[in-house]
Amino acid sequence: MTSNKLTELVKRICFTIITSTTTAGSGHTTSSLSAVELTSVLFFGGFFKQDISNFNNVLNDKFILSKGHAAPLLYSLYEAAGVLSHKEMLTLRKFNSPLQGHPTPQLPFVDVATGSLGQGLSVGLGMALGIRLKIKELGLTPKKEPTVWVLLGDSEMAEGQVWEAMEIASYYNVNNLVGIVDINRLGQSGETDLAWDVETYKKRIGTFGWHVLEIKNGHNIEEIQKIFEKANGLNTVRTQKPIMILARTVKGKGVPFLEDKLGWHGIPVPKDRLQEALDAIGPYDKKIKGVIASPPVVDLTLQNKTNQVLKRLNFIIGGTSKESAPCVIPASSKGRLTSGQKAGIQTMISNTKMSHLRLDPCLRRDDKQEEMLQVTSYKLQEKIATREAFGDALSDLGTSNNQVVALDAEVGNSTYTERLKKTNPAHFFQMFIDEGNMISVGLGLSKMGYVPFISTFAAFFTRAFDQIRMSQYSTNDQRPTIINIIGSHCGVSIGADGASQMGLEDIAMMRSIRESTVLYPSDAVSTYKLTQTLASRTGINYLRTTRAKTPILYEEKEEFPIGGLKIHFCSSNTSSSHSRVVQRAIDLWSKGGNPEDNHTIENHRLDPLLRGDDTKINALIVAAGITLHEALKAQKILAKKKIYTIVVDLYSVKPLDSKTLLELAKKTKHIVVVEDHYEAGGIGEAVASVILGTPTLRRRTPGSSNDSGQARMTFTHLCVRKEPRSGTPEELLRYEEIDAEAIIKTIV
Repeated sequence: MTSNKLTELVKRICFTIITSTTTAGSGHTTSSLSAVELTSVLFFGGFFKQDISNFNNVLNDKFILSKGHAAPLLYSLYEAAGVLSHKEMLTLRKFNSPLQGHPTPQLPFVDVATGSLGQGLSVGLGMALGIRLKIKELGLTPKKEPTVWVLLGDSEMAEGQVWEAMEIASYYNVNNLVGIVDINRLGQSGETDLAWDVETYKKRIGTFGWHVLEIKNGHNIEEIQKIFEKANGLNTVRTQKPIMILARTVKGKGVPFLEDKLGWHGIPVPKDRLQEALDAIGPYDKKIKGVIASPPVVDLTLQNKTNQVLKRLNFIIGGTSKESAPCVIPASSKGRLTSGQKAGIQTMISNTKMSHLRLDPCLRRDDKQEEMLQVTSYKLQEKIATREAFGDALSDLGTSNNQVVALDAEVGNSTYTERLKKTNPAHFFQMFIDEGNMISVGLGLSKMGYVPFISTFAAFFTRAFDQIRMSQYSTNDQRPTIINIIGSHCGVSIGADGASQMGLEDIAMMRSIRESTVLYPSDAVSTYKLTQTLASRTGINYLRTTRAKTPILYEEKEEFPIGGLKIHFCSSNTSSSHSRVVQRAIDLWSKGGNPEDNHTIENHRLDPLLRGDDTKINALIVAAGITLHEALKAQKILAKKKIYTIVVDLYSVKPLDSKTLLELAKKTKHIVVVEDHYEAGGIGEAVASVILGTPTLRRRTPGSSNDSGQARMTFTHLCVRKEPRSGTPEELLRYEEIDAEAIIKTIV
């Protein structure tokens, strides 16, 4: 598109920004106007490649508006491209409009939600890594890989996460990532820290190993074109550096009473000055439309078929002993194929079936991989840490599921994520100690179709909560997000490392995410099975693992559906009230007690050594993870005193099997929840929200009754209440009164 036509498009986009925000009565007009020329040249000058008829095209470039408050700019670009209508633009920020105040994936051209500043470059890094991996797995060899373009504001350059992303992008030589910084000098309440000091930006970014290009006038279309052309020349498979473009701009450009003026951030043009603003923009050709260049056309189905043939060809001619090995096509071959080999190849080509292929064949699991088979085996009572079982499951997934990737924060030898590095090294990403950046990179990989398992100590995920929070808004039904977060070394049970290393707030944090899944397995078998399940579960998922080795409680045939629980109890040979309660719980489960999968409990726990008169259930003990083992110790000791309990393994903290819990709770006067977590937001509050919210099960002191004379239950919550300190796991569980001794004391 010529410079003259681009100038007309700039006017059109400015017009749309101003009228839509004024109609909405709110919006970031000035922040949008400062980057109109930059993005107009990018989108309509042939640099940004996107198939607007298929936003999921694997060869599309990606655009992330990291300065998400400039949403009117993004929407106006797609209005100019004909994706949105002007009528739709006038619904900006309305209740039922997809054009929200900050972008979300409700719109097909938006991949991730932005608006919490400083995160866009990290997400872009994840997408760029995902594109590179996908292109490699597709066997494509483009001269230029699809590019991820990220528009940043100068205010967000103060965020440490931006520089963490730069560090990791340079470490991985991500040459298909281009950042554009809109340096308009003004933040929300005043001047930014560097204002228009572009030289300092250049020096700082250059030291991080990036190519740095400067646009001295970010509103000069010809200059912008030249710099973008230079960036295109650098952004090739031969250049192994990310690119940052620094553009000096003016906030509110095009409207004199807005230009470089404080006090207009987030404020639209008033209606009584609208015409004045539009007159300043000037008339434009209303028929002019922007055209976004299309990516190169590649027949992925044919490419996949070719890759299959070449892999088998290598096997036939002795190029490799494994069909799964990468195939290299030599420029010339000294050897010749025999007639038998030629015939075999011809048969192989004709027999290659294509019916199972999808648009994204690199992410398709083979038929044998559709049902994950257990590889690692465990024996009952063998002691294995759940963090280690997670590593086993991740390693096995790495050999069977090409979607799975792992991200580590330099603790892979403790969390055991490094085991994936041995089975599938290309799918292991070392993020170093940048937890917030790590979550956002994981989100970017997820948007490219991968399933990230992101792991560090549970305590350190608290510093990444905003990134986790934002990830939940980056999903929709057509393009679901999968983020698996694995928090290890949780609770005081980690022992001597002390309070700074103890994750004691993590369950509360992860439960607060609107549609999250929170899992806390107690042994290796349950951890392994749940990790496998997370490989195909959409949403924000959290798996809590422990440091200590614990005995295996479950046989390998045991299943652990999300939203379920396990019942451990002592039974007599008589048809007692106790047995009837447990059977009623089992029946309830099979009729829908489990809110998601409706699996029947097939392996409820019986201890054949414990017999006696169990017609009365003295207490229901609810635990998970490390405290489940304490609860089971207490259960055995109490049973010898003819005090009978049911212990619930609440491995699925969210969603919770409320129906089964209620059924069990109605048959006892005392419910005890014991957990290695702070009081607020943990398992105790999750159970209390179910139990104490029921009119006949409200908290009372022992022996009290309701108005009808029906005895009411006592609810006891054993949790971490004292300031943690160093010590042995046993000392700390005793100190916090969450061990077997404390449970017995509470019930007796």
